[in-house]
Amino acid sequence: MLIRAFVAVSVRRPQRMDLLLNDLRSLCSGRTVKPTAPENLHLTLRFLGDIEQAQVNSVIDAMNTAVYGVGVFDFKLENVGAFPRTLRPTVLWVGAADQGQLGTIVEQLNNALAGMGLGPENRPWHPHVTIARIKSHPPTKLLQFITDHKNDHLGSIRVSSIELLRSDLQPNGPAYAPLACVPLIDK
Repeated sequence: MLIRAFVAVSVRRPQRMDLLLNDLRSLCSGRTVKPTAPENLHLTLRFLGDIEQAQVNSVIDAMNTAVYGVGVFDFKLENVGAFPRTLRPTVLWVGAADQGQLGTIVEQLNNALAGMGLGPENRPWHPHVTIARIKSHPPTKLLQFITDHKNDHLGSIRVSSIELLRSDLQPNGPAYAPLACVPLIDK
């Protein structure tokens, strides 16, 4: 049985992030811009795609290897941006900045997963939290929203674990279910 899965850090929103998301929702009601459901906010460390149920324990082992020696830390949520570019966005995001711990976990995770035959992703990793998806040409007010918030500082997130999440695509958007949670522990 195949499971669509990814490894992530859950994002429990600081108050300033809630205010930003409320502004976005009030600004962009309709089908063009679909804000991320609050319970689905996360920072993806590695998208795995479809994996076999039999691979789950090996992925959990890779996650344990990835966090070894990385203690609990904080990262900052800052800057609003868009992929692939601001004038023609398909994804609206808030950036994540830390002192290198996120990058260390991603590098160690990718190395451990490569040992299982799961090679690296095709694009460079850019730490971010997706806050909306844009389905067609964005309204002008969304472009102004990005400009107005491009230098925002939205608070900090404490990272004490990473999660393996299952993603089930549904008509109203994805539903995520935790498959495993791996705590961060110092050496």
